[in-house]
Amino acid sequence: MLKGYWSIPMEDSSKHLTAFRTHRGQYQWNVLPFGLRNAAATYQRAMSKVVQTISDFACRHSPDKERIKAIQNLQAPTTKKQLRSALGLCNFYRQYIPNIAKIALPLTELTIKKVPNEIPWSKEAENAFKELKTALCGITELQVPDRETVLLAYGCFSDGGRMLSRSIGWRRQHSSHSFWEPETEPKPTKVVNN
Repeated sequence: MLKGYWSIPMEDSSKHLTAFRTHRGQYQWNVLPFGLRNAAATYQRAMSKVVQTISDFACRHSPDKERIKAIQNLQAPTTKKQLRSALGLCNFYRQYIPNIAKIALPLTELTIKKVPNEIPWSKEAENAFKELKTALCGITELQVPDRETVLLAYGCFSDGGRMLSRSIGWRRQHSSHSFWEPETEPKPTKVVNN
């Protein structure tokens, strides 16, 4: 979300409470500024209302059977280039694989300069490769959110989007949407003294 607090308009009756004075005059905010005592609570209330309106987060996606079959049929790499490609695939899904760095360590060590381009495949490397393939095939699909789990809302400050996430053991599930078009930075209104 782009400049979240600034997307919440101030009530006309409260604008005078945000007034401040500079050498150029007196100003007041038209939108919720940072630093007000209840700004965080107001922002949280607004985000809670937004999250309640997300209905398509509760959709169910079935696992991609072709992806699973391709991973299961993946052959052990024989060169550093093939190994780096396989590690890149695993790294793409790293947030869904617990302890991926520890599991992939025997494979990562085969990519250093001292190891020849035609990598010497050991039993330890084979076990790590099989464990990573099993973990990749076991990545679960999105499910209907459990009302008992904690839902986390993240704001994206670059494109006016939002993401809803929930923790499920060591995994996280995500759903992202766009709120509105990003606005330009709001400016306080100058107060004209009578």
